[in-house]
Amino acid sequence: MEEAIAEGDDAHLCEELGDLLLQVVFHAAVAEERGAFTMDDVAAGIAAKMRRRNPHVFDPESIGRSPGDPPLTATEVNEIWQQVKATERDR
Repeated sequence: MEEAIAEGDDAHLCEELGDLLLQVVFHAAVAEERGAFTMDDVAAGIAAKMRRRNPHVFDPESIGRSPGDPPLTATEVNEIWQQVKATERDR
């Protein structure tokens, strides 16, 4: 995948992402057969993680942001992401 991205080869990247998606679907199906979790659980988990780690997008008031505030810098967004991620590890 890294090669496809570095080359800017969209067709190759599409193929690599398809391979990755196959792995996700396959492992989720195996887990569902065992009664461990479903593909819906995987999707819900990543959606929840994106919401938690991007409060500047989904809940700006929770980090003291107002609608008229200037956009955060990439560094500020990364700092928020890392802070939330560290909090998740501490649980």
